[in-house]
Amino acid sequence: MQGFAGPRARKAIIERFTALPFLNPDRQDHIDAAELRNRCRRAGLQIGTIDALLAQLCVRHALTLLTADKDFVLAASHCPLRLWKPA
Repeated sequence: MQGFAGPRARKAIIERFTALPFLNPDRQDHIDAAELRNRCRRAGLQIGTIDALLAQLCVRHALTLLTADKDFVLAASHCPLRLWKPA
């Protein structure tokens, strides 16, 4: 919800997001995300805890991540993270 202004935009975003499934990370997701973070750190890449968890959830559920964050592009070279790329 960050970066959107006004009640109309808030309502539209919430309505659109209700169509998406809600993923709850489990203990193993947190463990695997920590391992991904450590793997990236050993390669000289610092990714945040939440970014690592998001990447892990995408990998576990075979989801493609749509992002403009270049950290995910770099992280994808250390795990089977699929990123959406425009045609």
